[in-house]
Amino acid sequence: MIPDNYKNYENVNQKNKKSYVQPALPEGYLEGGYYSDPEKEKLKKEYITRYPENIAKSLEHDSSKEVNKRSQIRKFYEYLLRVERKMQLKGNDYSMAEADLEALVPYVSYANKRKLVSALFQTYIKKNVESVHDEKDMKAFVKHFEALVAFTKRD
Repeated sequence: MIPDNYKNYENVNQKNKKSYVQPALPEGYLEGGYYSDPEKEKLKKEYITRYPENIAKSLEHDSSKEVNKRSQIRKFYEYLLRVERKMQLKGNDYSMAEADLEALVPYVSYANKRKLVSALFQTYIKKNVESVHDEKDMKAFVKHFEALVAFTKRD
């Protein structure tokens, strides 16, 4: 079954007129942030259930056996947990962990160039890092990423 968040596009090869589906993040993903209220108390449930499940399916369909392995995705998640822990040790001061969080973007870019993760996973990380502005957003990203790891199939 192909996930809902795939976009159709045509292969430019004229000999082989197969139609392919290109994986993409869900429509409206991260618009308005992780929370449904301005106080950032109510995390939108789709960031724990629907979005991670759809993204996990897309990552599975977007890869060969060597790309988007669960172990590779888990490495990024564990790095994020270390960044969150650093923030907590500094009194939940997001500014103390901001640079470490931003470092995820070049790390995932490097992994993509080495063909360890797909462009879809790279986009996922980049969009989420861009959406984190304070300690509450950081906690939401951690929960969202945790759900993605849970929905990812074993290697």
